[in-house]
Amino acid sequence: MTHPNPRAYIQILAFVSWLCLTLVTPSTTQAAEKKSENPSKRTITIDSNYGVNSNSNKSISNAALELIGVDGFIQDTALKSNSKFGRSAVVAYSLLSPITHAVQTSFHEFGHGSRDIAYGGSAVYFVGSNRDKPYNNFFSYFLGVMTDPYSGGAARVRRRFDDEKTLIVSAGGLNNQMYLAEKIQDKMLLDDVSHIAYGSTYFFGKLSTVLYPCGSENLSTVNAGNDKCSMLRQYRILGNDFSESQLDDANRASLYLSSDTYLFLKSYYDFISNGKTEVKPFIVNQFYLPNVSNYYNSKGISYKLDSGYRINNSATLVFGYEAIWSGQSQSELSVGINLRHNKYGLFLKTIAGHDSTSEVDFSYQIKQDFKAHIGVDSYNANSLYGQRNIPYYTVDNKITQYWAKISVFF
Repeated sequence: MTHPNPRAYIQILAFVSWLCLTLVTPSTTQAAEKKSENPSKRTITIDSNYGVNSNSNKSISNAALELIGVDGFIQDTALKSNSKFGRSAVVAYSLLSPITHAVQTSFHEFGHGSRDIAYGGSAVYFVGSNRDKPYNNFFSYFLGVMTDPYSGGAARVRRRFDDEKTLIVSAGGLNNQMYLAEKIQDKMLLDDVSHIAYGSTYFFGKLSTVLYPCGSENLSTVNAGNDKCSMLRQYRILGNDFSESQLDDANRASLYLSSDTYLFLKSYYDFISNGKTEVKPFIVNQFYLPNVSNYYNSKGISYKLDSGYRINNSATLVFGYEAIWSGQSQSELSVGINLRHNKYGLFLKTIAGHDSTSEVDFSYQIKQDFKAHIGVDSYNANSLYGQRNIPYYTVDNKITQYWAKISVFF
């Protein structure tokens, strides 16, 4: 179930509102001054991996970002305002937006379901406490949640696995919310531009664990539907006796140590002051200031540091490092490059560590408003990234997924 902590939620609103109204000192770090040759645009995509049988957490995360883009379109059109008061109301709307909350709920529950399906199980999803109408895929579930976006949701999964797999299924929801925040960071870095509409989903992702209280000292008697309590119980079984505050502190670290946190807060202020909705990344000497994410893995709590280097307007290096800081040792390094030339684009990335994972994305601009992509994703369940995102487990814990998609810009 996804029931935010009301007190923490109010604290976030108060903090954002205060900073938006008082952040008047110019930043000592320059934001990117140049647009890339392919500035970010909103898209609607048809992806071969949208099918239920593909169980692609990566593709569904991209769809979730596109839904947030629709929210940005609403903010730019129907909610457009010429006054500071009106634009302050738009910021408040973005934090309370039904689309944002429906995306958070549906992608959170899909996180449980996708991990269960990857292990050979099955999943259906419900809106709020209503168990009379199940949904079996992300898209129908999102539309269902939109009918009651503030009531939370639930995933019914088959949890007859070993302790490690049960932990990953339990952590799948909170991991997915953090993953969506990381995808927002990645989009900012690769496109060199973003929109304030992504800010609320970013903040909710960074604080997803803080906003999901366990509140019980006796983990043997807690409701099995409480994700955080279930995670703490499974970690204890696996030999990691974490406290609730340790999980929350990992979230807070990812928030405070990420440059995009301060970028979005500054962008809220800029929007209220002058109506600017465009968000550009912080860059120092061609380096993108880093961001930090945290994840819950079978071996413990990991932190992931991501950054990049802009070679020029057509080429960007991306790199990251993820390591378990609390628990059993494991780490992995990721390196990639994003290339753009005229109508062509190529993104290559590999994650090397305990076992390797890689992705390739080749794109071609068919017309001004249409772009086609083909690609391949290689997963290894022994890696940290693979454990959280592999579509299906195999005998050797490896799988390769080929895909194609077409995007329409608007």
